[in-house]
Amino acid sequence: MVASSLRNDVWFSGTITLTAKNDRVQIPELAVDKFEAEAGAVMRSFFEQAVSSHCPTIKPLKTANLVTLLEHLVILHGTARAWDSRLDVSNLVRSVGSQPIRTHVRATLEALDMAYLYQEDVRFRSIELVESSVREDADFFAEDP
Repeated sequence: MVASSLRNDVWFSGTITLTAKNDRVQIPELAVDKFEAEAGAVMRSFFEQAVSSHCPTIKPLKTANLVTLLEHLVILHGTARAWDSRLDVSNLVRSVGSQPIRTHVRATLEALDMAYLYQEDVRFRSIELVESSVREDADFFAEDP
């Protein structure tokens, strides 16, 4: 199962340059170079299957379901730390805004940790919770000298 945004970022996008190849092109070529033609065919088949309608995708989470997920996370945090964890999850979701689920989870955990450790309420904005890029380094596929 693949998250559609990750699939689009990794398998359909190239790198920064216009002549760059995306993973669907580059990986089969590298497989041929390193492991013969059959490996390239296997990788092409994999990518064709992965982007076809046969590959299940994860649909975006509705806000109500995100709130429910984060409320469960609040309960788990309280159990793990043996404290009465409390957090206005709906407010946190509104303040973080339209971000990936992992950003909301991270904001929830950081707010709970701050409340547990310092008894402080924390208000996050998504700009303070920047996620790393899912793109590979340009030299990742470079041959060692």
